[in-house]
Amino acid sequence: MKSIQVKITNPTYIHRQMASKLQQIAGKYTCDVDVIVGTTKANAKSLINLMTAYSKVKIPGKIEVRTSSWDDEEKAIKEIADFFGVDYK
Repeated sequence: MKSIQVKITNPTYIHRQMASKLQQIAGKYTCDVDVIVGTTKANAKSLINLMTAYSKVKIPGKIEVRTSSWDDEEKAIKEIADFFGVDYK
C-alpha cells in the first residue's frame, strides 16, 4: 500500500471538476485508490463517493490518498501526487 498526504488550503481542490479529474486518473489503474478524510473513506473511482468525502474537508485541511497493493500502484500514486502537486518518492 502506498499513500500520500495532501494539504487542502484552496477550496478549488474540492471542486467537482477536480474530483472528476481524480476519478479519471484512478480509473486508469487496476489498483484500488481510496481518499481518506478523517474517518471517511471513499473509492476514488466513484465521483459520488469522492464528492461525499470532499464535502467533509475543512479548509484548510488534509486528505490522504491510498492505493492497494497491485502491480500498478506505484504508477497510480505518482500520477496522483503530480496531479495534487505533492512530492512522492
